[in-house]
Amino acid sequence: MYNNQLTSLPESIGNLTSLNYLSVYNNKLTSLPESLT
Repeated sequence: MYNNQLTSLPESIGNLTSLNYLSVYNNKLTSLPESLT
């Protein structure tokens, strides 16, 4: 999901318990959902 001009990620992304790596560089994210912190 890199280089897509994303500005946010959904809170539900924290429910992906098998997710080990998510490449989101080169986007416009300003913060991460609490479920990831």
